[in-house]
Amino acid sequence: MLRESDFDSTLGRVVVCQVVVARSFRVMVTQAGGDVALFQAAPTLGAARRIAEAACLRHQARLEREHHVVMADPRRPRRVYVEQWVGTAIEGEWAPVPQIQGGFQRYFSDEAPGVEQRRIRSGEWVRCVLLDERTRRGGWRARLEGKRHIGPVLGDPPAGIKAGDTVLLKLSSLSHRSHAAQFAWT
Repeated sequence: MLRESDFDSTLGRVVVCQVVVARSFRVMVTQAGGDVALFQAAPTLGAARRIAEAACLRHQARLEREHHVVMADPRRPRRVYVEQWVGTAIEGEWAPVPQIQGGFQRYFSDEAPGVEQRRIRSGEWVRCVLLDERTRRGGWRARLEGKRHIGPVLGDPPAGIKAGDTVLLKLSSLSHRSHAAQFAWT
């Protein structure tokens, strides 16, 4: 690491040298297989953002054209982001640029693009599959059809239902983060 001052023994004096801070940026990609790869280096944050945005637009267009081919590739992007070099020209480390400081970050899901991904809200009637698993008090548990959200069903069930049946339930609450849900019969 560069020091702010070095001792010049021949003249017996302290010579002050300037610390050089290197500023460079790079666009990184976390692939679906878990590998992290360098996409491209850039001299400025603005250039890195433009490179990352253009790469994301190209990937999005390819997803829309040939979704099944892209999804079979473990090298497909899951996350595209910008990092900056923090340190001197000799020593330092790469760190992600926070979005609040002008950084860039984009996540890609495995959902087919172009399909409207409408968020389900509490109070809506939804189709659910009844599970074999029951609550501690013997009540039904259900899974939102086509999703991972699972939770208890409140209220009195209609007669003649069994596990595996698809029923229409009122969504009482939903957590997109933990995939938990709560349903009601009426």
